[in-house]
Amino acid sequence: MRTRLNPINNSIDGQSQVPASGLGGGGGGSGGAGRGRAAAASNCAQKVSINDALSYIKEVKDTFQDEREKYDMFIAVTNDYKNQRIDTCGVIARVKDLFKGHPDLILRFNNFLPNGYEINLTQANEAPPNRSITFEEALRLVEKIKKRFQNNKHDYQSFLDILKRYEEEHTSINDVYDEVATLFIDHSDLLDEFKAA
Repeated sequence: MRTRLNPINNSIDGQSQVPASGLGGGGGGSGGAGRGRAAAASNCAQKVSINDALSYIKEVKDTFQDEREKYDMFIAVTNDYKNQRIDTCGVIARVKDLFKGHPDLILRFNNFLPNGYEINLTQANEAPPNRSITFEEALRLVEKIKKRFQNNKHDYQSFLDILKRYEEEHTSINDVYDEVATLFIDHSDLLDEFKAA
C-alpha cells in the first residue's frame, strides 16, 4: 500500500491545508488541542504549497535512493505525527536523527513546521570536539574553498567574513558552524572538512 502525504502530512500540524472541509487530518474533536493545531495549520499553509511538499519528498527519496529504509522511516515519522502518536518535538527529534549529515534536508524541513518551531543546524549537528590542527591543514582547507568558489567570489568572501567575525567579535563556534553550513549547503564535502578542522 502506498502512503500518500498531504504536504508533509499537512505541514506537520495534523490539519489539511485545504480550507474548512479539508482532506481530513488528525487533531479533530472538540478539545482545545484540535483548535491549536488548526491555528498552526493556518500559519504553515501560508508558507508551504503542495508543490513544495512534493518537491521535498522527492528530494528525500532521491537522497536516500540507496537507503530505502530511511525514506520509509521518514514517511512513518510523518504518519506517526498525523495520527498523533508523536508531537511536534518528537517529529523534530526523529528528523534530526534521520537526516544527520544532510543539513539541506534539515533546513528545508523547517518549512513544514508550525510557527514557533525550528530546527537549527547547531541542534542538528553538534559542534565537533576541539582539536588542534596544523597551520598547513588550515591553509590547505582555505585554498580548497577558494578554488571551489573561484567563480563565486561573493561566497568565498562570505566565508572569510564569517571567520573574521569569529576572531574579532568572538562569535560562538556554533554560530560559525550554522553560517558555514548554510553557505556550504551544496558542498557537503567542504562542510565535513570544515567541521573536522
